[in-house]
Amino acid sequence: MSTPISFACEWQYLGRGLAGIQGPFYGGTGCFHRRKVIYGLSPYEYDEEISGKLSDQNLQKTFGSSMEFTKSGAQILSGSKSTSSSPHNLLRSVEAANQVATCVYEYGTAWGREMGWIYGSTTEDILTGLTIHGRGWKSTSCTPTLPGFLGCAPSGGPATMTQHKRWATGLLEILVTRRSPLILTLVGKLQFRQCLAYLWILLWGLRSVPELCYATLPAYCIISGSRFLPKCYPEAPRNTETVFGVTQKEKSPTNSSDDDNANVGMVGRITFNESPIFISATMVLLVHQTGLVWNFKVQTGGSRWACLEYESGALALLFVHLSRWSSMVQGFGDETRTHEINVLLREGVSGRDSNPTGYAGLTTELVLNMGE
Repeated sequence: MSTPISFACEWQYLGRGLAGIQGPFYGGTGCFHRRKVIYGLSPYEYDEEISGKLSDQNLQKTFGSSMEFTKSGAQILSGSKSTSSSPHNLLRSVEAANQVATCVYEYGTAWGREMGWIYGSTTEDILTGLTIHGRGWKSTSCTPTLPGFLGCAPSGGPATMTQHKRWATGLLEILVTRRSPLILTLVGKLQFRQCLAYLWILLWGLRSVPELCYATLPAYCIISGSRFLPKCYPEAPRNTETVFGVTQKEKSPTNSSDDDNANVGMVGRITFNESPIFISATMVLLVHQTGLVWNFKVQTGGSRWACLEYESGALALLFVHLSRWSSMVQGFGDETRTHEINVLLREGVSGRDSNPTGYAGLTTELVLNMGE
């Protein structure tokens, strides 16, 4: 489940990684657009092509019937500066803004098709940014010391999963439209490497199927007696220690004392309610619990699977199990007490040495602190 921290990490690596191509994606929050870009202008258009768009008939088809808005749009497209000596009429601008803001103003214009936010997908921000990049424009990332914008994210589990489902659906819609990255690469100005980056994010929803299968693979291998990872045979005994910390979830401050009293104990918890969206995650958790019990049973019995205690697949199963278990504990835990769970795991995975009293090899320590 995505958190503000995970989104920040993803933006740090993915967003900055795209800076060398055509720039990061347009994500809907914290972005400034040049008006000539939003108005559908391409950086490769010549003055003659721009002049053809400045006729009164073309401007009315593009911007609508508002004379103030049409005049302002023509000024931006032509790149000229205002030379009017008359004072700005604030009342006329307010009347024009009210006219443009009506629901029926954009009918018969280029809004939603060639200008502004592009319609046709529930993820209109990605579609709009893809269209802009397809015209040949480049975007850049500006990260001031203080954050310029703050966004809101769903606080409950079902609301978060519903948002993710909307994102996955909208991204797949873009993939099959005429503004697909593949089409814009062939007939537009979208660079090939930028196309690959868009394909990576548009296929985000489809990747859940192989990821779910891969998450159940360690448990399946232990139960069936097979393996998908090679055994570990270190050359010399050595001890390493890895500490994993699950910190307290962040909660936006509020000035309402009623909201504070109503949400007592909700910090650090994930609300599941009765949503069926969590069936797959719960199924993965139960399968891994079965695999762990089966593995311990085989090791205790001393059967032919005793070597599995040294196989790296067992650790992979345990890591997936603990990652799912932390969410389940936070979701179904007691509201009135703090969950302080300290899990200490020490297991040698390289094999037993000549000393019968212990293991020689890798030692892993997991410490989970889950606050309420």
